[in-house]
Amino acid sequence: MQRLASKVIVVLGASQGLGAATSRRLAAEGAKLVLAGITVDRGEQLAASIVGSGGCAHYCRADLKDADSLARLMDHAVAKYGRLDGLFNNAADMSLIAADGDAVEIDIDIFDRTIASDLRGLFLACRFAIPKMLACGGGSIVQSSSAASIAGEPTRVAYGCAKAGLDALTRHVAARWGKSKIRCNSVAPGMMMTETALSVAHLLPLADILRRTASPRLGEPDDIANAVTFLLSDESAFITPASYQSTNLSNLPMPMAASLVPLLIILSGLLLVVVAVNIFTFRSASAELNQSLEAIIAHDPAKTTSQP
Repeated sequence: MQRLASKVIVVLGASQGLGAATSRRLAAEGAKLVLAGITVDRGEQLAASIVGSGGCAHYCRADLKDADSLARLMDHAVAKYGRLDGLFNNAADMSLIAADGDAVEIDIDIFDRTIASDLRGLFLACRFAIPKMLACGGGSIVQSSSAASIAGEPTRVAYGCAKAGLDALTRHVAARWGKSKIRCNSVAPGMMMTETALSVAHLLPLADILRRTASPRLGEPDDIANAVTFLLSDESAFITPASYQSTNLSNLPMPMAASLVPLLIILSGLLLVVVAVNIFTFRSASAELNQSLEAIIAHDPAKTTSQP
């Protein structure tokens, strides 16, 4: 049985990479898709490809920086299919990454534009999707976060702030509307071998990235698609809010990860001291209790009287 049969799901940032792979997987599981983004040609081609494979999808242009277009997107989904059950918030303005430096050097305009698209835009998508889901008795939202939301980086300050804010939004939505059967979770990919990554693979330190990855291989788009499909399905009905990290501690910069080692050693030592003190205290208390009991027994007349 298809896990998402008849569920209506909006995918923001659907035209390529993780969004495209996830859209194909959602359609294969029976979802009715509204694909959204600003690259119209790619989006329409993806929708046609899904329909040609027996799925149900169509494309609707929407811009993260345009609140009205996001509101129309959610209205369009309900007008087209009669309901809204899920939202995959996967869009981001990756054209700004190259200019995203540190907190001192970054151009303020780049910072503002990044926050506007990568945080405010996804906030607006949630804002307009939630009332539609409430009218249908609930739903599921999955945010596309990043390892940058938890790992300090020497650059990409705006991107990291946007993703950290997105994580806070995820927790807020889950806390506010969880009782109304709206779940909100996130996936936080590390290095994923998308089409874009493969096209510049010769420029990337892939060997070093793999060495720092908990898995024996680098991630692929289908890995994220599998996780998102699960979180949008009823199989994850009791999960909210959660953030799925794709590579765990390997997402931490090496100096930070290394600095954790002496801290863990110190904490382990303190724990051993606490355990030792507790054991000594317990033994001392037990000895005193035994002595008191022996004294009571020694002076108890009933213990020295012959039984009839």
